Amino acid sequence: MIKKLSFFASLILAFNSLVAQTTLTAGDIAFVMVNATDNSLNSASNDDNVSFVLLKNITAGTQISFTDFGWRSDSPAFQSANPCGASTGAVTDGVVTWTANTSLPYGTIIHMNVRNNPSVNKGTIAGTTASYNSTINPPIYYVSLSAGAGESVIAFQGTLASPTLISAIRLNSSWSTTLLNCDFTPTGSIQPSALSASGNSFLWGQVGGNGVLKSSVVFTGNKTTDLANIYNVSNWNFNPTVAFQISTSFLGTSEQNTSKKFNIYPIPAKNTITVGIDQSITDSDSKYSIYDGNGKIVLTGKILKTNQKISIEKLSKGIYFLQIKNNKESISKKFLKD
Repeated sequence: MIKKLSFFASLILAFNSLVAQTTLTAGDIAFVMVNATDNSLNSASNDDNVSFVLLKNITAGTQISFTDFGWRSDSPAFQSANPCGASTGAVTDGVVTWTANTSLPYGTIIHMNVRNNPSVNKGTIAGTTASYNSTINPPIYYVSLSAGAGESVIAFQGTLASPTLISAIRLNSSWSTTLLNCDFTPTGSIQPSALSASGNSFLWGQVGGNGVLKSSVVFTGNKTTDLANIYNVSNWNFNPTVAFQISTSFLGTSEQNTSKKFNIYPIPAKNTITVGIDQSITDSDSKYSIYDGNGKIVLTGKILKTNQKISIEKLSKGIYFLQIKNNKESISKKFLKD
């Protein structure tokens, strides 16, 4: 009897998870960073970073998978491993699956490590399909990105066999013109027709395996506008050998929910800014960081009072972002240095 009850409880939990999940379509997320050569940030065991932004509010339990499996030209499907004998098809590719553990709003940034030991800044992540080669010659890895000639990451819901494609990014080279299931082309992929509309996939066409959206790009809340800004190559920074590091809690953050938390004045400012801060975010753990338009931290300090003056005299003219962070939350706002 107990086994039967446990079985039915499991079915109910599984059903509730399916009901709770937000169904996504093409363009409901966008990639904002990919590092294929990231040993400058962490050890080889944490290789390969992928970051994306939600362009739709989602509920807890929503899942999105990410893969470097190539999309085929002979069938609207991903390649498979060893379809025509040993070392054919996608034997070096895998899948990770991210799950939201709370409801998350439009504009939330998710940063993932996707190769050997998947980890994430929000929600949970699991390696769901290990690459075939790593299963016969460990260590196990999942999404292993190449900084060489071409690489792609495709986001989807569902399964590898029956996916709903959401977004894709292509590094370093054009999309492949052909890719058959039996082809051994580890970094090959055609552009899926489901993602061919403007804004649903991004070809960065730059040399090197590391790219990040500039932090000067602020999300407006309008998906069409935000996709056009995010997937505009002039709004990205690239480096062929050095990986990027971003503050995922502030990059392009919408300011809709921060206006009541704190204000910055005057704007534009010359030598000093005054930060008027709500008492609710002023505590012994509150700190501030100022980022330039490339996402680099240029000033840091502690928040000591509700009206705090910060000297910006040594900063060059331009757009900056002030992030305030404590143990409970992290919020940010843009200001201009004149």
